[in-house]
Amino acid sequence: MTMFGQAYSEPPIPGQPSQGFFGYWRHGPLDSVAQGREVWLNLVDSPERIEYELFLDCTAEIEQPIENDELVFNDEQPGKIEEYAQADVTPGIWGPSVRWSFPQINDAKVEPTPEDAAGDSLRYSYAGLPEKNSDFKFADFVTRFESSQAGSAGCQGQTRPVAFFFSREAANNPGKPVLPPNAKRSGPDPNWFYYWLQTKAAQGHAKQIRYSDGTDRNSDGTLRCEPGDYGVYRLETDYIVICDLAKNGFKSFSYPGLGPSRENHGIDAFGVTVRHEWQHYLDYQKFWHARFGRYVEGLDKDGDKIPDRLEAPDSLEPPPPLNKNIKHFNPLVFDSALKGLGDEHTFAWAAESQYPAGVADTEDWSCEGGHQAFSDKCAEIYTVLRGPE
Repeated sequence: MTMFGQAYSEPPIPGQPSQGFFGYWRHGPLDSVAQGREVWLNLVDSPERIEYELFLDCTAEIEQPIENDELVFNDEQPGKIEEYAQADVTPGIWGPSVRWSFPQINDAKVEPTPEDAAGDSLRYSYAGLPEKNSDFKFADFVTRFESSQAGSAGCQGQTRPVAFFFSREAANNPGKPVLPPNAKRSGPDPNWFYYWLQTKAAQGHAKQIRYSDGTDRNSDGTLRCEPGDYGVYRLETDYIVICDLAKNGFKSFSYPGLGPSRENHGIDAFGVTVRHEWQHYLDYQKFWHARFGRYVEGLDKDGDKIPDRLEAPDSLEPPPPLNKNIKHFNPLVFDSALKGLGDEHTFAWAAESQYPAGVADTEDWSCEGGHQAFSDKCAEIYTVLRGPE
């Protein structure tokens, strides 16, 4: 037998059934030609059974991650995301031709590299949290076909949006701790504090906000944050301290009779705490520092942190809505409003109502509580406004 000018003593041995590509034309109703079996003659005129199936679509539809999936950096150091990506490829023979594009997150190492991100299923990972809160975002996973044959056939990949989150109570961000004086704590601040400090919830005061986990002490030996504290301001300092809000469940409440009744959650609990403590700082600057450069105990007989001269009639007016009931504070009474608070403290509690709930929602990528969450995985939560009081 001679084939292509070469002599053979016997026909080639038949191979196993396989898949392949070929050019073939056939006309007829779709249901009659979509799939079938035929017998063809090969190059040596031996019969070959051909089984074929025609595909109306050529796609790489992403099954994992799901749409708007929440990809969360875990608690490890460095924080990691480790998941599987999977695509339903039609026809399956082109599965190896599928290429993936993974979103890039600043400061995070992404694997596999673009050169190795191939196939209908693969494991991927991100290692290392970004420095900037703004690098958490919605981004797209993308599939495409590398094969020129697939391109000629009009094969199409898919785009799948996902969102990146940080673990709220972990402490694996790349920042240096923002310590109050005399604090000896090492390691990063918790992620919620580090990233929320970069949002509108910090109200522009980030450089004057410190964090205490409840273990460090003041110069006099007292705890900087007592159990149950949300935040602290000490007279004659130029910073405020935010305590470990996780110990309070990231939930705070407005004070009865000092503005709308509000239950603050998550990043809003952080925001109102900043507003509360910042009001203490402003009051110190206004009442004491501007005139005396320090707190003068002898000018504050009732110890309410307001100078006696400002508690006289026609002087300092209490904050609304207290001013509906009392027109001035009593210089001899620590709690003129009978609210269980010192007089200066009423300004701080009233100031909380000035914080606009939800102002930082679009910047909140914490898990749980993140306001970009689409499922219970990161448990989106909102501040509750119950009504005026």
